[in-house]
Amino acid sequence: TCTDIHDQKEVRALLEKLVEKRTRELSESKARTEQQHQMVVDSIAYASRLQKAQLPRAQRLSGQFTAIHAIWEPRDTIGGDVWWVSLPDSRGRVALALADSTGHGVPGAMLSVLISTSLERMFATDPELDPSAALMALDQALRLGLNQHSSEAESDDGCDAAMVRIDPQNRMLEFAGAKLGLLHLKPDGEVERIQPSRVSLGYQQPPREAPALQRIEYSPGSLFVLVSEDRKSTR
Repeated sequence: TCTDIHDQKEVRALLEKLVEKRTRELSESKARTEQQHQMVVDSIAYASRLQKAQLPRAQRLSGQFTAIHAIWEPRDTIGGDVWWVSLPDSRGRVALALADSTGHGVPGAMLSVLISTSLERMFATDPELDPSAALMALDQALRLGLNQHSSEAESDDGCDAAMVRIDPQNRMLEFAGAKLGLLHLKPDGEVERIQPSRVSLGYQQPPREAPALQRIEYSPGSLFVLVSEDRKSTR
């Protein structure tokens, strides 16, 4: 009948309006999601530039080592690994640190910046810090910086780390490691693994002891390697 046909047209028109409205809502939602995603991508890219700026610059490395090579490849665009080099102290000794902080991505990167800025401040205050003392000072700096020394602490984060101090005049290398070890490739082809102490840094529970300070005499042609994933067990 005419009435039925009229009713069908009204239903069809109503459905078309509903579909059009829903399509418009989905399109607007998609546009907002893409915009938010782009903002996150842009923020991470900017954070990556900031993190790379924290790594040692060429002028600080120039003339301090016979040869040095670093491979820094975070799993994500940014990450929790960081390495750092000091200025020479009064005796020409240079300290180099490597740290692997809690987490990946943005959380790890934020902690890595705190690590590098803490090291910079520590050695500006006391350039003569030996590796063991420096790691203990870093442990305290992280705990204070993250407010993990307080009973009201909301986080329990930290890092594994290793530090060497090279004395080129006496061909002596000092090493201290908190779960990150050191490889010594000698000129005759022998490989020596210098074990770290089984402690971590910065967590709510302080280390039970300071990382052991080890002294290694080296010869021309010796090669030392630090690797951030050089550990057999986790905390």
